[in-house]
This record gives sequence, structure tokens and C-alpha cells, in this order.
Amino acid sequence: MEIQVQELNNQNLFIKDSEVEQRNDLIKNILLYKVDLTLQKGTDYYGTVEIHLHLQDNRNTDNHVQIDFAGQKVDFVKIRNIDQSDSQFRNIKFTFERNRVMIDSEEIMQDLKQNNKISIMIQFKNQYNNTVQDRGLFSTITGENQYLYSQGEVASMHYIFPCVEQINFRAPFQLSLVHPADWVVISNSSIAYQQNINNLTVLSKFETTQPFPCYLYGIFAGNYVVYNQKYKEKVDLNIYCRKEKAKVIENQIDELFQITKFGLNLMEEYTEIDFYMKKLDLVFCDNYNFYGMENPGCISLEEKRYIFEEEREPLKIMRRAYIMFHEIAHMWFGDFVSLEWWNNLFLKEGFATFFGYKAVSKYFSQLEYGIHIELQKIMILIDENKANMITLSHEKLPYYDYSMFKAHNCISYNKGGMFFQFLEQKVYGEQQFKELLRQYLRENSFSKVDEKSFLKYFKDIYSQKYLFKNHLSYFCESQFTDLMNLGLVEDNYKNLDLSFIVLSKINKSVINSKYDDLAKYSSIDNIILLNTSDNHLIFNRIKMEDLKFLDENNIIEKFNLFQRITIWNTLLFENIQFQKQEYFNDFFLRNLQYENNMVVLHYIMRIYPQFCKQFTEKQEDKIINLYLQENDIQKKRIIFKNLIRYINSEKNTFSLIQIYENQERKVKPKYLNKLKQKIKKIYNDSIEKITKLGNKQ
Repeated sequence: MEIQVQELNNQNLFIKDSEVEQRNDLIKNILLYKVDLTLQKGTDYYGTVEIHLHLQDNRNTDNHVQIDFAGQKVDFVKIRNIDQSDSQFRNIKFTFERNRVMIDSEEIMQDLKQNNKISIMIQFKNQYNNTVQDRGLFSTITGENQYLYSQGEVASMHYIFPCVEQINFRAPFQLSLVHPADWVVISNSSIAYQQNINNLTVLSKFETTQPFPCYLYGIFAGNYVVYNQKYKEKVDLNIYCRKEKAKVIENQIDELFQITKFGLNLMEEYTEIDFYMKKLDLVFCDNYNFYGMENPGCISLEEKRYIFEEEREPLKIMRRAYIMFHEIAHMWFGDFVSLEWWNNLFLKEGFATFFGYKAVSKYFSQLEYGIHIELQKIMILIDENKANMITLSHEKLPYYDYSMFKAHNCISYNKGGMFFQFLEQKVYGEQQFKELLRQYLRENSFSKVDEKSFLKYFKDIYSQKYLFKNHLSYFCESQFTDLMNLGLVEDNYKNLDLSFIVLSKINKSVINSKYDDLAKYSSIDNIILLNTSDNHLIFNRIKMEDLKFLDENNIIEKFNLFQRITIWNTLLFENIQFQKQEYFNDFFLRNLQYENNMVVLHYIMRIYPQFCKQFTEKQEDKIINLYLQENDIQKKRIIFKNLIRYINSEKNTFSLIQIYENQERKVKPKYLNKLKQKIKKIYNDSIEKITKLGNKQ
């Protein structure tokens, strides 16, 4: 899953860690979720859920059974033994409060036989949610059309229907929906059959899925339009969007299908495991509070981010493909093989990041868009520096913390992805890494994994270090420094076949070198930099005198893409980890003109102002002049979109207003809102002037 915003929740009502442990002691396995929902237009829905439980043999008979449900009402709870053909459901006593359906153990014992298998039926009522701060079955209404969509991660499925909200229980999902006849309904599996109840209502029954954690169950319904293609004549591909976006998406639909097919093919070839479902849907959702969600068989995606209503910059084009590849990779990592618990989130998000960028690199091979992952090192650095930051694999946090996405950060995603890339490219080599990963998937298919499962296959010293420790290693003046006690020694670095950039101060030539050859080059006559675009997790420092030499001799103009990224990463590293300096900004502004990769240019222009010393008014003048003098249309547009990040002075804030006023197209509200905040302290009456810009066509 790719995160956009964090949700709010009441910690006092959330599932407690002691309750998780109590259920682990009680429940051996969940055999089936049978969910029947009646979806109505408007605000309400209702239904029943049957949960088939296999209880532990040596359980504590005093323990009650707790079912999680943060809905409106529970009408009744029934129970029966599921291995007796003549067993009938009977009503039992229960309490429903504080988002919990509690069943006394004595009620359970009456129906237990030797097999310890029971079915609990719960009838309930609930309402759709319509704000991004809520959880549950979301609803958006546009005119006469209504659209529903679910999002279950981390622990949000119990806001939709009663369930045991734990990732460590996998169970098949059997869904039936009664719904308005003009609605399309979508879930993880294909529709087995449909029946008209009357002219206005239809019953749709879906095929039973393979066993998945319940947070991966997907429920979508509404006035969607659908586009269809086939993947290798074996998988139905369906793309759903709101009716209101049909005309916009039509000229992009072939590209969206092409990305989907490319991602599926790459994953099948790399893993040697075919996609295991009959169909794969992409559902574009309005007001979706996540970038994407990997429901097996029905990926959900944020509409505004991926259905382009105007020409988009290369970074946006690349990011759309990346997120789609990321979610497709989850079909194998996170779905086919899921987590024992959230403290090893990197085993799904890290792998999805790794394969997402691998696919981008191959899909846009001629444009070098895949190099974007190398810029993500800086975001790892930010999180590594935070107090009490988690490691890739860590001691369990409180369950509530996971529900607030405290592990969904740059460690689990970016560091996880780069760690796997590091193992593939620097430790094992692509072929051996691929073979180990295939074995890992085959032997853990449709089951759960943890850090021990991973280390069973990957036994190298680097995995032992990076999984359990924070790291901040850098290269400077021909030696490696470790600021966080990662524990690697010089030989460990030497064995990685690292690449270095050697610049002669005498003739200004630039060559690439390996570690063993560095002794040939004196630091007096040469500048030696670690190539940070070389599939590893090590940073690079640079002496101020060396940076000035690069600047004064226009060396960046000679650098290739990988060498330029090394400089941008190094500049950011110096700002973040050591001391922000005004000269760094001058260097950045003077050398920005040499960045001709539009993805890299867009990214560094977005990220640099977050971590540098505030720009002086004179430096602001330079960035504005850079925009005004730029002739390349695409480059000019990228600079324009990022100007707001650099301007703080009163004079240039109003210069920016003039630039916005001269735009032929409507200025986006997000830029105007940022501008409002900047000038609020200057002149209150200017707010009205800025607001008028938003109405300009």
C-alpha cells in the first residue's frame, strides 16, 4: 500500500495487544468468512457475517470470544458446530460495546465437539463513511451517482463488518451483495452468478477466494464504467472509473492496460509464479485517502493522481506507473505471501518498492526514469535520524501504533526497497538472489512470514545487520564512517564492489574507479566521491573546497546522470546531517541548469527546500530569473510548479503573484493556498487578490 494521509482513531476503543494475544491462544485458524451485505443508495447498509473458527485444542476455557466491529448495531449473534450436518444455528447471549462483540465461553462450549470448529453468525447494521478521516466503507456522491469503496489496511475491515481484525489469520472470503440494479459491484474474485430480485435490485454472488488476511478483502459498488482487456488470454483485466471521468480516461486507457500487463509479466518472469487469480481489476476511487491498495484481484487507486486531466510532467507519469507496479507486486509480496505481524512490514512494502522501481526502470528504459529510486536515500536519512525510529524488523509496537501507520514510513518502504536492491546487485548477484526469492515464495505460498522466514534463505552478514539496526554510513576522504553502530568493517564495504567517481583537479577529467584502485589517486590532486547511484545504502560527504572546485570549473556540466545524482544526494546529506550553509544554496542554484533529466530535476526541486538553509532574497531572485529565462517548455513548467517552495521574502512573494497572474491556465488551488499562507503575515487584504486568481480560467 502507498500512504497519502494518516487517519484519526480513538485509541481507547482500538483493539488492545492483550486482546490479540488472548485470541492467538484461543483461535487456531479462521476457516472462512461468509459475508452477505445489502447495499442501499444513501447512507445505510446491513448484512450478516458467518465466521468459521477452528479453536485451539489447549485453549483456556475461561476465555470469551471477541469479534471486532466498529459499526452501528448488532441485531443478533448465533452459533453452531460446522462439522455436524444436522447442526442448526441457535441464538446466544452477547454484549456489543466499545467496538467489540463479546461472547461468553460458556455459550461456545455448548456447541464444541472434538473437532473444535464452530461458526458464529452476526447480523448487523452500519453506515457508509464519507470523509477521509473516517474508516469503513467509503461513499462519494456526484449528482445522481454514488460510489462505494473499501480500504482495510492496517486494521480497518472491522469498521465495515464484524471480523477478527488480525493480519496473522488468513481465511477465504465468500461475498454476496444485494445492490441497486444500476450499480456495478466488484470484489477480489469474479462474480459466480447474478439474479434479479426485482426491477430495482440484484443479487451478486462472488466466487470464494483463496485464504487472505481480512484487511485485503475488497468491496466496491456504484455507477462505475468498465473497460476490459485480456492478459495472455488467461486473466481478465478490468479498469473501473466513475462515469464522470469516462471521457477523461478514454485516451489513457490503453496506457493503463499496458502498464498493468507489463507489471504482471515482469512479476511472473522474475518469480516464476503465475498470477493466481482469474482477473485483476483496477478501481479508481474519488477522494481516496491512499495512493493505492493491493486488494488481491481488485487494486484500488486514487483517481486524482492517476487519471490525468491535463498534460503531466515526467515525474508524475513515472509515479503513476510506479504506484501501479508497486500494487501489482503486492499480489506476490503481501497477498500470496503475507505477514505474521506488522513488525516486518518491509517484507511486503520493501519488496513492492523494489519491484515497483525495477519495473519503472525497464518500462521507461530509454528515459532513465528508474534512477529515481536512488534519490530516495535522502528520505531514509530523515527517518533514520528520528528518535526511537523503527528498524526494518523490530520488536512489536502497540497494535494501535500500526493502525496509525507509524511503521508505514521511509524505513519500511524506501529503505526496504533499496535493501533488497542492494542484496540483488551487491551481495548475491541477480541470478542467485532471484533463485532464493523464488524458493522463498514457493515454500511460503498462501501463508505467513516473519524475519526468521526471510533469514532462512538470505544468510549473509548484511541482512543480519540491516534488518535489526538503524544505519547511517558515509564515505569521505577514502574511508567509511558509521554513525549508528551498524557494525560493518572495512572488508565488508570492500566486498561490495562499490563504484567511485574520481575527478582530476589537474586536467579536470572524470573517471570511474573501484575501491582497490583508489590508492592510485592522491586526495591532493583528485576529488574522490562514492557513486551513490550504485545500488547501496551508503551516503557520501564532500569537503567544502572540493565542492567549490566543482562549482568554479562548471564540472557538473560534464557529469553524467549518475554522477549528478551523487552530487544532489551529497548536497542534501551535508544539509541534513551536518550544517546548512548559504553556499550550498548558491551551488544548487548555479548548477541546477545542468540537470537535464526531468524526473530528477522535478524531484530535487521539490525536496531541496525542505532541508536547506532558508533562501536569501538574492537567492530567491536567482530562482525567479531561472524560471523567466528558461526556454525549454517542460523544464520551465517544472520550475514554475516549484517556485512556491523557494520564496519567502515580501518582495518576491508579490513577484510570484505577478507570475501566477500571467499564467494562461488556471492556477491550482494547492499553489494558491501555499501563497495565501506566505502573504498572510504581510497584507491581509492581499488574500482577496490571491483568491481571485483561483477563478481565472
